Amino acid sequence: MKKKTILFKPNHIRASFSGDMRVLDLASENNVRINQPCGGNGTCGKCRIKIKDASTVPTDRERLLLTQNELKTNIRLACQTLAEDGMIIYTRNQRADILKMLGFSTKIDKGNLLPEVCMENLEKQFDTTAAGGVYGIALDIGTTTLAASLVNLDTGETVANTDASNPQSAYGDDVISRISFAVQSPENVARLQAVVIAAVNKMIAELLEKARVEKERVFHLIAGGNTTMEHLFMGEDVASIGAYPFTPKFYKFPRKRAADLSLTIRPDAYVDLMPNISGFVGGDITAGIYYTDIANKNISSFLIDLGTNSEMVFASKNNISVCSAAAGPALEGARIRCGMRAERGAIDKVRIAPNGTIEINTIGGPPPCGFCGSGLVDLIAELRRTGIITANGAFANNGAGAAWRSLRTRISQREYGKEIYIADGENGSIVLTQRDIREVQLAKSAIASGLEMLLEAHALPLSKVDRLYLAGAFGNYLDNRSTLELGILPEIDEVKITIAGNTAGLGCVKALLSRTCWEEIGAFLARTTHIELATSPNFQQRFVANMQFR
Repeated sequence: MKKKTILFKPNHIRASFSGDMRVLDLASENNVRINQPCGGNGTCGKCRIKIKDASTVPTDRERLLLTQNELKTNIRLACQTLAEDGMIIYTRNQRADILKMLGFSTKIDKGNLLPEVCMENLEKQFDTTAAGGVYGIALDIGTTTLAASLVNLDTGETVANTDASNPQSAYGDDVISRISFAVQSPENVARLQAVVIAAVNKMIAELLEKARVEKERVFHLIAGGNTTMEHLFMGEDVASIGAYPFTPKFYKFPRKRAADLSLTIRPDAYVDLMPNISGFVGGDITAGIYYTDIANKNISSFLIDLGTNSEMVFASKNNISVCSAAAGPALEGARIRCGMRAERGAIDKVRIAPNGTIEINTIGGPPPCGFCGSGLVDLIAELRRTGIITANGAFANNGAGAAWRSLRTRISQREYGKEIYIADGENGSIVLTQRDIREVQLAKSAIASGLEMLLEAHALPLSKVDRLYLAGAFGNYLDNRSTLELGILPEIDEVKITIAGNTAGLGCVKALLSRTCWEEIGAFLARTTHIELATSPNFQQRFVANMQFR
């Protein structure tokens, strides 16, 4: 059968195919990144592409999920479009400064860490000498983004950082989608492992090239990720994580050698993963607890990683409690009419002037393409402050002030409910709908209710909380004022909030430099209690009450 080709721009990747293939599948096979929160099931409408040199008839799903203007300008969904010979497909360049977004640091306070002891131990264990240096790699296996650091174990210095998109996104943007794909066959598990290992090896090559270090000098790799990402990295079955009672196959993975996973460092290098706490509280949170040291501080602290599955930790004296709240994907841009990830062109900050003018900032500075989570939270907080949105999340019918009078003219009634116009976007008007606000309310309520349950478990009032650490990329971009005004975060003094950055990656760096990390981690995990919110008394009652905006 004659081979056919299509061209992906702006990547300029020419893909060959035969037979019938969806554009989405062809993109996945050729490492072309297309956003697909629903895993290509045609329910989210986020895999937008622009087609040139071909004409396609919109499907029913496309007519439902795309605007008339988008349909007229050849905007289609990659999951609904069959590839045609000669077709040119335009996708957005979704690369952003991810390391900056993650809050990565090239320095770490070594404190009482003893890198020289690590080096001496490695010399003995590997029968080598320190000539040329001894190095380790810290790897954050994020659902969306992979981030890695090369660490000199002699000096404690991080000598290079790099990042990449997690290629498993081609099989679903979220954990549940990937579990659904993985459980279909062992071959699918192997595929998910293979693509992430290949991406990590490319990152390793980049780190070594940047630092001019030979791969034989890398003796240790420590990785952390959520429970599902760790299992897939190790090529393990994830079926038990996706079904009640959501128990992982492994809480602590046995130590591997690099050769076991086909990692391109010295074959006998150690590979360790941060221990998981539960099915939905993984090694990334363990690393965060270890990095922030909240388990050993004589104060009461929250550690919060906000996202589709928001993980929360509360530590006070000798007790630690953790939970995960199913906040839904709204804070990551999914299920939002004009939502997107925190990528180039995403609105990440919003302010409304006293006269009602909406001031926006986009990542990278280009014209806006949609909202990422931080911009969405900012916008709703500003609309709440100006009286356009009421405490119960509805568009107000009346109000006062110049801002309110100006903004009310932007509100219109559509077939799916009310919406407010925000700006002109790349593919038409960027709007916020009533349904979008409800999605944020659901996320806000899940998070707020989870935090309340953690406090209740420790029998402590909010006034006794000394510190709140916000972890991860989303926490790095959030405006504290907006999250406090909406009630996503508890009513805590803003000076107590610390933007902690990529605590998963930094926790792995810290572990590389410590001879006692596993003993320390084991000690705090032994006194850590997991709270299952879905089965906790009064959770539903709290959830309903917390739907209200502050």
